[in-house]
Amino acid sequence: RVKRYFAKSTLAAGVAYSTENDYQSTALSIAATSSSPDNNTTWSAGLAFTNDEINPVNLVVVDEKRSSIELQAGVTQVLTPVDIAQISFTFSDGNGYYSDPYKPYDARPRDRSSQLVLMKWNHQKTKDVLKPF
Repeated sequence: RVKRYFAKSTLAAGVAYSTENDYQSTALSIAATSSSPDNNTTWSAGLAFTNDEINPVNLVVVDEKRSSIELQAGVTQVLTPVDIAQISFTFSDGNGYYSDPYKPYDARPRDRSSQLVLMKWNHQKTKDVLKPF
């Protein structure tokens, strides 16, 4: 993964490749952030693709494939000197072979999608923030 920093934003791109004797996976990703002029708000967005090839040595299946796409968007807001709130939304959609070929009777659906909302609040104890050096 490589990341480029700008004055109020970032841009990152990534590539992943993994191979084993029964499995091969390739993934691509891109993500960006942008901050407000006062640096109290940061927006983020990302996109990722994966493509997998499954060829188990027990030959339960041959040349099975699986692919997915994931989209993410979020915002982080500084509320006070000791409080930060974040909310992000993620959508994922995939299709292909999701079963585990090494587990008998494991039959999973070939389509999978999910929607996720993540909300976080970080609060720093005041005495730790104002502690002298």
